[in-house]
Amino acid sequence: MAGLKAIVDALEGEGGVEEALRPLYVPGEGALEGKFVLNVEPVGTFKLEDVGGLKSALAKERQSLANAQKTLKPYEGLDPAAARAALEKMKEMDDWDPDKKLEEYKKQLAKQAEGEKNQLIEKHTGEVGTLNGRMSVLTKQLEDALITSSAVKALDAQDAFVDLVLPHVKAMTRIRQNEDGSFAVEVLDAEGTPRLSPKTGSQSPMSIEELVVEMSTNPKYAPGFGASKAKGSGASRGAAGTAGSVIVLTAAESKDPGKYRAAKERATKEGKELQILPA
Repeated sequence: MAGLKAIVDALEGEGGVEEALRPLYVPGEGALEGKFVLNVEPVGTFKLEDVGGLKSALAKERQSLANAQKTLKPYEGLDPAAARAALEKMKEMDDWDPDKKLEEYKKQLAKQAEGEKNQLIEKHTGEVGTLNGRMSVLTKQLEDALITSSAVKALDAQDAFVDLVLPHVKAMTRIRQNEDGSFAVEVLDAEGTPRLSPKTGSQSPMSIEELVVEMSTNPKYAPGFGASKAKGSGASRGAAGTAGSVIVLTAAESKDPGKYRAAKERATKEGKELQILPA
């Protein structure tokens, strides 16, 4: 037995349906107006309907997808966000003034160079400061060594109490660097001006030996000389030194109660004068 047709042009006559089946058909609507459609009750998602439009729409969508895939084929692998940013940048560049952009770029480079220069200057300044600090320490050590060496030699030649007189010699001297880079000891007056040799007609700088000789004849420093005589009487070239009938204390030693008391008792016992050198 043949199946029922979903759509027929007429219920009767040629191409129609059996009389018993005619109640199963209803007049068509819309595009099917004038025809008769089999009236089928839907069961779940299964029903009788015109899918021609759906098939046509599906075919169009499939064609649109194929066209889109063909169009996007050259751009496979591209990051959409990056591509969009690049396009916006290109659009922005369309309005660029080459001369203006070049000037802006020059300013950026100048600013960058200025920042790098300032960093180098700051670094160099720090390094120079460190080197200057080290040079200052080394210069001080060299100055002390040269002055002490020269002063001790001159003081020994004048039979001085080195420990007593050396601080005064240092206070009146400093180091001078000559044009050839060598160093020499320079004798200064009370105002800090370099002194000249006391020799008649001499324009040479005063030597440390000449300074020590001058000090040995100065009443202020005379107690600091005559060390060999003090040794002969049993004194030592140390703390409380002696020179002839005088017992000598430095200003610093006189501030020590123990040393001052011992020196005072010794002076009284030996019948000598206790003299304190000026600071």
